Amino acid sequence: LFIRLEKFTEAELVFNEVFLSSDSINYMDGIVSALSGISSSALMQENFLKAIKYYKKTLDVLNTIPDKTSYSSKVKAVVYKNMATAYAQTGQYDQALSKLDTCIIISKQIQDPEMTKSAYFSFYRTYELMEDWKNAFLSFKQFKQYEDSIMNENIKSKIAQMEEENDVLKKEQEIVELNQKNEILQQKSAVQKTMFVLSLVFILLLAIILVLFLQKRRINIQKEKAELEQKALRAQMNPHFIFNSLNSIHRMFIQGDIDIANEYIGDF
Repeated sequence: LFIRLEKFTEAELVFNEVFLSSDSINYMDGIVSALSGISSSALMQENFLKAIKYYKKTLDVLNTIPDKTSYSSKVKAVVYKNMATAYAQTGQYDQALSKLDTCIIISKQIQDPEMTKSAYFSFYRTYELMEDWKNAFLSFKQFKQYEDSIMNENIKSKIAQMEEENDVLKKEQEIVELNQKNEILQQKSAVQKTMFVLSLVFILLLAIILVLFLQKRRINIQKEKAELEQKALRAQMNPHFIFNSLNSIHRMFIQGDIDIANEYIGDF
């Protein structure tokens, strides 16, 4: 932060404190960070000899750290590139070109095209200071090739990302459409179930009404039949016969033949 604000004195005080505290506990990453910070601060202040001195110390520490990841290699590549800049500014062009060659080798080993591109640009600037226009042109050409390659990769990456996002959108749209179809099917199914239940209820009501109607009709038929039978019986009885029978029974009561009269009444 201090370096970005160009407060170099404050920045170096912080880096020195980091170096001392890291050195006391043998924390190598902290030592590298502090030494690299002091070197970069000196380089930005155009104190190239001091920058070279501390970059050398940074490399000495880096060479003692086992390179289990590409991180320390990338830090080395940055240090070599910055050392080349300092050497070029002090007129030590052979040293500058040698450090840039090492930077290129490391950046290609760790497959860091950005660092390779930056190293070729530093080659171009160094040859430009040397007024070696042929090599400056070739270095700039290499720089542009890497820049274009990186740009193409970025474009491809963005296209792939856009295609992936488009696929995601398509899948989301398909999911939405499937959900909509599913909702429609569920609604149709619910309507069909409702219609089926209503149909059953309607049929049941019709059956109940039909049973009640048939029962009422049967009762009415039986009632009409009974009435017709009574009318038939009444139509079959002779009024004169009934009158004569009643007179005979009455006479028996008058004559005192009560038992015989009761038998006649029972037969009648």
